[in-house]
Amino acid sequence: EDTGIVSLGGKLPMTAQSKALLSEKMFMGMSMIMAPKGLGGIIHSLEFLPSRERTEVLACWPDFANAIPDDSIGWGLWAARVHFPVDPSELAGADLVRVASDLTRTWHPNMHQLIQLTDPATTQCISIRTSVPPAPWNSDNVTLLGDAIHTMTPGRGAGANTALRDAALLCKTLAEVCQGSKPLVDAIHAYEAEMLRYSKEAVLESRKQMNANDMIHKPVLGRIQLVVMRSAMRLINNVPAFKRRVTEKILRVRGAN
Repeated sequence: EDTGIVSLGGKLPMTAQSKALLSEKMFMGMSMIMAPKGLGGIIHSLEFLPSRERTEVLACWPDFANAIPDDSIGWGLWAARVHFPVDPSELAGADLVRVASDLTRTWHPNMHQLIQLTDPATTQCISIRTSVPPAPWNSDNVTLLGDAIHTMTPGRGAGANTALRDAALLCKTLAEVCQGSKPLVDAIHAYEAEMLRYSKEAVLESRKQMNANDMIHKPVLGRIQLVVMRSAMRLINNVPAFKRRVTEKILRVRGAN
């Protein structure tokens, strides 16, 4: 199912020039940007140098330092397709860089410089799609896990977590079969019932965060929602009880339970 959201992004080498464009906090994790009309952004600093210098790793894997990529800065943008000046799915390279610059023309100048320093060859455009939670089916000795059954938007960052949760549950299920605790098809049926339960929540929650029909993408109502969202996030960040509740919900969707 097409969500109506389009994403584009690229990356650039991490140099003294590009590092100077990021604040200190931006090297502690991914930085999320929320802008009017539902336009969103992400900046991710990828530093591997400390890993290259870990002697205990190099002792076991001498070629480790050469196996990991160079340090870089990645960025991404997304918006409802109707807010793009042109359809980015038909573009590539330098044309995508120009579209990104146009979308962020009112943003901080450092963001413009990051985009301009981007290697056009690294840019790409993706139409955000999602699976539709399926109804249960008759189980047999073949089953599914991960994106093969519950592809979801990156809106909640739960896709990989959910796939790993599938793998852990299926592994436990098959171990029970090997131990003679359950017949194979009965065990797979139990796995599928539980997997469909939690993956449905993850798919639907992820779609809520990336859906072109959401109010956040509207010109006027979207600005009101953005103000409310920013105010709520500041409140949550400053009230420990609220922060715990939000964290618990996020972990539940990502499979902590």
